[in-house]
Amino acid sequence: MPNRGRPKGIKKKDVIPMGKRETADDKGVVSKAYRDSIKTYWDGRPNTALEHLSRAIAENPTAKGVCPLYRLWIDILAKKKDDTSLQALNEHLVFRARNDDEREFIYYALAGLALFEGEQIEAASLLYRTISQYDHFYVAELQQKIESRTLFHLTSIPLFQYRGRIGDHVTLTTLAQGLLAVKNYAELRSLLVENRKIFKEDPLPDLFELHLNYEENRIPDALRHAEKLSQRFPANIDFLMTLGCLLIKSHRFTEAMDILQRTLSMSPNETLDIELLLAEASFGEAMGNKSKKSFENASRANQIALKACGTLGLPQSHLLYQKSKIDVALGIDNDELKPSPWLIHCSESSAADLMLMPTDENSTIEISLGKNVKKGDMCFFVKDSYGAEKDSYFRLFAIYRVDLDPQFHPLFSWRNVLEPVIKLNQSVPIEVYQQKSNSDRLGDFKVFSMAENALSSIGDAIADYSGLEEHKNLNFYLGKLG
Repeated sequence: MPNRGRPKGIKKKDVIPMGKRETADDKGVVSKAYRDSIKTYWDGRPNTALEHLSRAIAENPTAKGVCPLYRLWIDILAKKKDDTSLQALNEHLVFRARNDDEREFIYYALAGLALFEGEQIEAASLLYRTISQYDHFYVAELQQKIESRTLFHLTSIPLFQYRGRIGDHVTLTTLAQGLLAVKNYAELRSLLVENRKIFKEDPLPDLFELHLNYEENRIPDALRHAEKLSQRFPANIDFLMTLGCLLIKSHRFTEAMDILQRTLSMSPNETLDIELLLAEASFGEAMGNKSKKSFENASRANQIALKACGTLGLPQSHLLYQKSKIDVALGIDNDELKPSPWLIHCSESSAADLMLMPTDENSTIEISLGKNVKKGDMCFFVKDSYGAEKDSYFRLFAIYRVDLDPQFHPLFSWRNVLEPVIKLNQSVPIEVYQQKSNSDRLGDFKVFSMAENALSSIGDAIADYSGLEEHKNLNFYLGKLG
């Protein structure tokens, strides 16, 4: 087998030969332990679900259907953003791969998924290359996950060929997300009907109908599915937060605040997203009825969210915008919040896709940059540099202006609509001093807040590097920020 590059910890002698093998797990075995664990997870008890599935694996590590338990384990840790445990689980799965001839490549695929969910994308990609010849749905899922991150748009669904053979709900969810991404709604709905036959309490049909209705701006129908999910799974934090978001979208702010307060009391250790939504609902309530008490409540919620973001080093521009409005209403002196600049780092493939998109005045793009990137902000798109510049420079290739305030999206959290300002025929090296606390990973993009003193040099840098005088017009746009 040619040396394609292997992630650290996998030696040449440990890499399995190419070919196709059938195992018991190829047939999609759904064990009682798996059903019990995933039902507990849907009920909003992820830690209890982890106890159930880890006990089942420990008691019978070679049982049929043990691999879906590992896949669920990875998914729960990913939702909890527990990268340390994901790394430990990856090492365990590599160990199992080296000691199980029958399931060797399956465990390597699961190890790759653990790497991917722990944001080790390059290592996951390297591991995928060593097993890409194998015919198994976990291998295909790893491929689809990597392509969803490294390509601007999915062009194919590797998992689709395994439809009817997958007994793993997490992997079926990945397949459904792929069908949604390519807008194959007929196959998506057919898959969800079949999936309900395997998992009778499956929340996916309502979740995806919620999404489809939201995409088509049928908010009342989307809200109906969100209410159904919260009734069926009253302790599931994610479903309650989705309901709160849609109530905010429907301008039912008081109801949203009640739901979110209840959700906050159920989730004492993971409060940031809930506090952000409470600030949003309180702000909407205050702007609607204009009472002093409502603005005071909104101010308290805003301060709590600001403090939480500040503690974690997260961007605060959206909250500061709300604060400026609240302060004006309460008679507190505060300058109107100015638009903010953002540095958007993306992969080489996403940069290429972005450059191919039209730049006429009516063209926009819709991507996920998070809730803090608001209308009027400027986004400076960069990619990695090369050669001697690689360690200290990015290369700027496009500038976009945010056209709308962030819109809630039930699957992708928040979506942003951007309009082009300028695309450069030749990318420009920009020296960057990164501060990890000022960045946030959102899908294929990494978003950095920018210091205001960084703006003054960008327009001149473009003009000097390209030799094109018209690029000095960039200072016109930068002047609106500085």
